[in-house]
Amino acid sequence: MPILQKETTRDRDNQVLPKVPVPPLKQTLDTYLRCVQHLVKEEQFKRTKAMVEKFGAPGGVGEQIQKKLIERRDKTTNWVYDYWLEDMYLNNRLALPVNSSPVMVFPKQTFRDQKDALRFAAQLIRGALDYKRLIDERALPVESARGQLAGTPLCMEQYYRLFTSYRYPGLKTDTLKVQTNAASSSAPEHIIVACKNQFFVLDVVANGKQLSEMEILSQLEKIMKMAENAEERLPPFGILTSDGRTEWAQARDALTKDQTNRDSLALIESCLCVVCLDEPSGLVQSDTNRALLMLHGGGREKNGANRWYDKCRGRLVSTYESASIRRFQEGRVDNIRSATPEVLAFVKSMTDERVTFSAITGMAIDNHFLGLLRISREMNMEKPEIFCDETYVASNHFILSTSQVPTTVEMFCCYGPVVPNGYGACYNPQSDHIIFCVSSFWENTETSSAVFVKALNEGLLEIRDLCNRGSAAAAKPVESSQGAARPHKSGK
Repeated sequence: MPILQKETTRDRDNQVLPKVPVPPLKQTLDTYLRCVQHLVKEEQFKRTKAMVEKFGAPGGVGEQIQKKLIERRDKTTNWVYDYWLEDMYLNNRLALPVNSSPVMVFPKQTFRDQKDALRFAAQLIRGALDYKRLIDERALPVESARGQLAGTPLCMEQYYRLFTSYRYPGLKTDTLKVQTNAASSSAPEHIIVACKNQFFVLDVVANGKQLSEMEILSQLEKIMKMAENAEERLPPFGILTSDGRTEWAQARDALTKDQTNRDSLALIESCLCVVCLDEPSGLVQSDTNRALLMLHGGGREKNGANRWYDKCRGRLVSTYESASIRRFQEGRVDNIRSATPEVLAFVKSMTDERVTFSAITGMAIDNHFLGLLRISREMNMEKPEIFCDETYVASNHFILSTSQVPTTVEMFCCYGPVVPNGYGACYNPQSDHIIFCVSSFWENTETSSAVFVKALNEGLLEIRDLCNRGSAAAAKPVESSQGAARPHKSGK
C-alpha cells in the first residue's frame, strides 16, 4: 500500500466546500428537450414539448416546486443526497449482486500453495486496517479533481463511512446505517471471514493493539481448519443476502426470532469488512471468469453462498455516464447525458466538453428532475404530467450505463446492466490503452457483450485512424488544392 504522509492532510471538519447548486428551471427544461428530441418520434416530441412548456410556465407548477427545492437547499448540507441514495439504491428491490454492487478485479496473483494464498489475504487485511487507521485519524490527504476543473478539492465524506456502513434490508426500502463512534474505544474491532459458506469472527485488535500480519495469518489458518469440520457446519445462510431485498428482509425477520441468530447478525452487521476465502471454482482463470466470481460467486453451486452482500466489499438509446459532484458537500454523482443530437453527428461533438462540465458543476438535469419529483410528492401534489410522459420514461431507461474508474495499475471495475435489455460498460484509461469491462444478461436475446465489444473495438480503431489522418494532414504542407488527397473510408 502507498504511504500517505500526514503533513499533507486536512481534517474533514476544516474542509469547506460549496453546496450542490439547484440549476435554473428553464435551463434544465431546455436541456431535457435537447436530450430527448432524437429518442422519440416527432409527434411524441411535440406533445412532450407542450408538457414541458406548461410545467415551466411563469407561476406554474414547476416554479412552485422549484421554490420549495431552493428552500430545501438552504436548509440542508446537500439537497439531493438522500433523494439520490434512496432512488438509486435503497428503494431498489432487486438483488444486490450484479444489479447494484460493483466489484474491482485486481491483477491476477499466483500462489504456490494454500498458505501462500492465506499470507496474501493477511496482507490485504493488514493493509485495510492501516487504511482504516488513517481514516480514523483523519490523516487522508484531501483529493483534488483531475481533468476539467483540475485541482478543485473533493469531498472526503465517503471515505469516513467506508468501514462503518451497513445496508439493512427492508420490506419496502432498505436502510443505510453508519456507526458514529468509529474511532472510539467502543467501536467494533473485528472482521468476518467467510469460508466454506460458514462465517467466523476474527478480532483484529488484542490488548488495544492491532494484530500483526503474522498473527492474522495464524488466525486465518485456524479458521480454515475449523471450516473443514463438516459435522459443525451450519446451513449456507449467506445465500439469503443474494435474494431480492424484500425477500431477504422477510427471511432476516424470521431469523431474528432466535436470540443466537440475532447475536450472530449483530456481529456481521457491525464488522469492519467481510473477507471471503473461496473454494477453487474449477473454471479457467480468465478475466471474465474472475469478474463473474467476484460479482456473484459463480452461483450457489460454487461460492455464491460464501458472501454477505449487505456489507462492503447499434441503435440510439438513452445513456447514463456518472459524473462526480464531489467538489460539493457530500456530493456523489449526477448523469452525463451523452446521447445528444451532437453525438448523433459524432465527429461534430467528439471534443465537446460542455455536457461533462455542466454535470460536474452541479448543473446536470437528472438530480434536478429527481428533486422536483420528490418535492412534488412532499407537497402532496398530483404527479406532474411531465413525469408521466412516455418520453420521460424512455429517457430514463438507460440501455447503456457507463462509468470511468481509472487506476494506476491494471485492474478493472465491473457491474451489471441497469435494465434487462441493457449493457454495463466500465472503463479504465491507461497511458497507452483502455481496459473495458462490458456486461449484459445471458437470457436477453436483444443484447450480446461479444457483439458490443466488437463494435466498440471497431469504433475506437476508426477514431484512431481519423486522428492519425488528421495529424498527418496537419503536419504535411499542401502544395496546391489539386494535390490534396481525398479521404477514404475506413475498413474498405
